[in-house]
Amino acid sequence: MTKSEAEFDLGTELSGGKFSVQPELFKKHFISIGSSGSGKTVLAKAIIEEAAINNIPSIIIDTQGDLAGLFENEDIDSLTEHSIPSVRQEELRKNSLVDIYTPTSSKGIPISVNPLIAPPQKTEYEDAVGIFQNISTSLAGLLDYGDDDKGRNAQTIIYKLLYENWKSGKSIKTIANLKRELAVNKDEKEIKTMLNKLEYLSVGENDLLFSLGEKIDIQKLMNKPNGKSKISVFYLNSINTESQKEFFLSILLNQLYQWMLSHPKKDLQALLYIDEVARFLPSGNLKPISKPILTLLLKQARKYGLGVMLSSQNPGDIDYTAFAQIGSWAIGRLTTKQDLEKIKRALSSTSQDTDQIIKKIPSMKPSQFVFFSPDRNIPVTEFACRWLLTKHRTLTLEDVAKLYPKKIQTEDLDLKSGQTDKHDLKKNDDAKDEDSRDEVPLGHIPHLPLRYTLEQIQKNIGRNRSKKFAIFGDYNDTAHTSIIYMPLLKCIIEHKTKKFLKTQNIVSTIYVDMMNLDLLKITDKIQPAVNIKNVLDLSPTELNLIKIMGSQAFTIEKAVDKTSKTKNSLSKTINGLIKKNLAKYSEIGKNKLYRFTLDITPFKDLMRLSSEELEADMTKLDAKTQREKYKQDAIIQILNKIWPEISNLESEIVYNPVYETIITSKRNKKIVRIGGYDGAEN
Repeated sequence: MTKSEAEFDLGTELSGGKFSVQPELFKKHFISIGSSGSGKTVLAKAIIEEAAINNIPSIIIDTQGDLAGLFENEDIDSLTEHSIPSVRQEELRKNSLVDIYTPTSSKGIPISVNPLIAPPQKTEYEDAVGIFQNISTSLAGLLDYGDDDKGRNAQTIIYKLLYENWKSGKSIKTIANLKRELAVNKDEKEIKTMLNKLEYLSVGENDLLFSLGEKIDIQKLMNKPNGKSKISVFYLNSINTESQKEFFLSILLNQLYQWMLSHPKKDLQALLYIDEVARFLPSGNLKPISKPILTLLLKQARKYGLGVMLSSQNPGDIDYTAFAQIGSWAIGRLTTKQDLEKIKRALSSTSQDTDQIIKKIPSMKPSQFVFFSPDRNIPVTEFACRWLLTKHRTLTLEDVAKLYPKKIQTEDLDLKSGQTDKHDLKKNDDAKDEDSRDEVPLGHIPHLPLRYTLEQIQKNIGRNRSKKFAIFGDYNDTAHTSIIYMPLLKCIIEHKTKKFLKTQNIVSTIYVDMMNLDLLKITDKIQPAVNIKNVLDLSPTELNLIKIMGSQAFTIEKAVDKTSKTKNSLSKTINGLIKKNLAKYSEIGKNKLYRFTLDITPFKDLMRLSSEELEADMTKLDAKTQREKYKQDAIIQILNKIWPEISNLESEIVYNPVYETIITSKRNKKIVRIGGYDGAEN
C-alpha cells in the first residue's frame, strides 16, 4: 500500500464506524486544541504511531515529557481490553525506532547545536536571506538583546558577517570563528559588548548547548536504518531556561528548513509535532526567538512534503496568522466563551450547524474531538481517539535515564568538537578492557542475528577443551560464558560501476570493525577482507599515487610517465611513504626500484567487498556492549578518502554478538571468543 493509499486509523466516530484519514491531509498542517485532560496529546501520539507504521519519520518537540512514552510499549492486556490487535504494535516496532534526545543533559541521548550552519551555495537568494535572518535573530536573542535599536543593530552585524562570508564562498562555521571575525572591528563599542556576551556562551550550561553530544543532523533523523523510520523526541525539559529552549528550537527548525529546501517531495515525507506550542508562537506582540522560523515553516513546509502538527490549550494564545496556514483541526473540550467564539469562526466555513456543534464542545469527554478540514471537502466529524500502542505517561528526566545505558550517556561526550582528524580517532585507550563495557538498553540495540545458541557454543568448547587447554595441566578448571556486543559500522554506499560497457549506480553494504578497522565481508560468515588502518596517515596525494602504481615494482621515470607529476614531486611523496614504512626500494645498478608495501588492490573493486544486506535484530539479549575504539565520523572520513567517487553514504552502528568464555584453573586463565552469528572463533 502506498502512502497515498494508506489511511491513519485514529479511532471511531461517535455515530458509529471507523474514523480514519489519509496521510496527505497532514501535509497541509494540523492542530489539536483542548483544555488540560482533553486528550489532545493522546491524539497527537496516535497520529505519530500511524505515521511510523507507514514508514513516515517524525520530529517531536516534547515540552513536558508526555511524548517520551512513545519509547515504551503498551501492555498487551490493555490493547486486548480496548480491542486493539497486538499485531498493530508489532507493526509499529518493526517499522520504527524511537530516540529521546536530551539537550544539555546526558540522561538520554545528548544532542547539541551549531547555529552557524550555512546553506549550500546553490540556495536561492530569498531562501538564503531567510536562513541567515533566522540565525542572526536567534543568536542576538540568546545574547539577551531585545527588540530595540541595540538588538536590531546586533542582529544586523551578525547577519552581514554571515551573509557576506557565504556570498564570497567562505563560511563562519563556529562561535569561535564568529568571535575572530568580530574582533577585527572590536574598537567599535557595540562589537566589544557583543564579544563579551559571546564569551558568556562558552560558560556553564550555555556551553552545553553547543558542546554536549553530537550536533543535530537532520539527515540522520530522516534516514531509515534497516527500513525503520525514526521517531525523534527532543525532550526540552532537560534545558533549564526558556530562552535556551526557544534558541534550541529555533536552530533545530532552521536546520529542518534548510534540509526541506534541498529535499522537496510531493507526498508527505515527515511530520514535525510541537506540543503546547503557544510559548513558541504566542499571540500579540510577544516575539520569542522561535516565532519567525516557525511562522516561515507553516507558510512553506507543505510545498516540500513536511507536515506540521501543533497542540494548544487555548486558541487565543496562538498567533492568529498561524491559523490561516492550518488545513485540519481537532477540537476537544473547551469551556470559555472566548475560546468557543474563536473556534466558531473557524467552523463557520465548513458547517451550517455551527451553533449545534459549539454547544457540544464544553461537555465532550476525554479523547473525544470534533474534526474538520476547511480546505478539504470533509464533513465535520465527531470521533473518539483510539487506545495507544505505546505507554501514555509523563516521563521525568530520571525516567528517561533509565531507558538508556551508560554508553549513550557518557561515551559520546568526546564528540564535542565534531572533528575527525587522525589525532582524535582513538576513542578509548582502554577500550579492550572489561571495564569499558556497558549494559544494553532494553531491546533497543540493533545487532546481527544470534544464530548459535549458548548450548551449541558450550558443547563445542567442551568437545575441544582437552586440546585447547592442555596448558592448564590439570583439568580442574571452571568456565563462565557471557555475550558481548562488539561494535561494527554498517555503511550503505551509493557508487558508480561499469557493467556491460554502461555506467550504473550501485548500492553496496560494507561493514567496518570499530575496534581494529578491519573491513569485513559478511555472508554466512564474518571474514576480514582488508584493514584500512594504514590509510589514516596517507595524504590524498600519497593514496592516489599508490592507486596508480599498484603493488608492482617501478622506477621514478615510470611514475613520471603514469602520473604526469615532476620527478622532484614524486621523490618527495615516495620518500614520505618510505618513512611511514609503506614503501621500500632496492638498487639495481644506478637505478632505484620502488615498491609499495600497502596493497590497495582490494579497494579497487568495491563490489567484491560488499556484504549481504542483513536486517538488524532488535531482540533483547542479556549482554554488554564493548566501547568502540574508532569513531563513526572518523571511519566515514577514511572511506571517503579511499572512495572519493561515493555519492551517498548512510551509516549506523550495529553490534556483533560474541560469546566470551573465560576458563580458569589454579595456575592459568584463558579467554575464548566465538561469534554468535557464524560460530567462528575470533
